[in-house]
Amino acid sequence: MKRKLLALTLCAGLALGLTACGSSDPGQKLVGTWVCRYDYLDPILDEAVGGAEEMADYLSLDEFYIPMELTFTKDGIITLTVIQDEMDEQMENLKDAVLEATLSYVKAEIGTQYQDLWDLDELLGLMGTSREDLAAELDEAMDPIMEELYQEAHEEGQYKATEDMLYTSTDVDTPAQETEGDPYTLDG
Repeated sequence: MKRKLLALTLCAGLALGLTACGSSDPGQKLVGTWVCRYDYLDPILDEAVGGAEEMADYLSLDEFYIPMELTFTKDGIITLTVIQDEMDEQMENLKDAVLEATLSYVKAEIGTQYQDLWDLDELLGLMGTSREDLAAELDEAMDPIMEELYQEAHEEGQYKATEDMLYTSTDVDTPAQETEGDPYTLDG
């Protein structure tokens, strides 16, 4: 999984808002620390639904992004770090949306014929679960995702930039090769 976050950030096409310096070396124009919020809404919704397409109608999430800090140094090193407090907030919003979707789905599945007999909490009780149990199961299911993300939350490699392409390596000991790059723009 090494370089997964760096790859997805760069594949999204960087648009860095900064004032371009007067250097003729494109890599030097990148030097500094920049915040990037990678829009990951569609992939996370697909992952959250997990093959249960009927759940997609109940899942409502307006945004989901991976907040990252990219640091480019003068000596050609790029460091990517996930901004953990923002990422925690994104995951909490996701958990809330998935739990609400699950409860809405169960309620819809009850149908009108059973709504007069039981409310949602009673039905969950008959099923041997509760809202709290569902929330705990959701936390447990998402913990490995968060652990993996935070294990990869700090990545480093070398970079090389041309006027419109950014090339990176998988570690600081390997030079970036101009074979596969990612487009980027400097705004400002």
